Amino acid sequence: MTFADMLDERGMRQSQIARAAGLTRQRVNEWVRGVRDPRLMALGTARRVADALEMTIDEFESRP
Repeated sequence: MTFADMLDERGMRQSQIARAAGLTRQRVNEWVRGVRDPRLMALGTARRVADALEMTIDEFESRP
């Protein structure tokens, strides 16, 4: 499942996840477009993104 798929599945826009996780929309857009690999984000960032997506960190990190 891609990062874009995760957002679609939860009905979230890039700007919503960025705001909820304290990130820039540009960073989220880079993950969605595949410019940056979201699997390489820092642990603190991953926790904030998982919280914003209403997932546990284990669910978020175990995505394919």
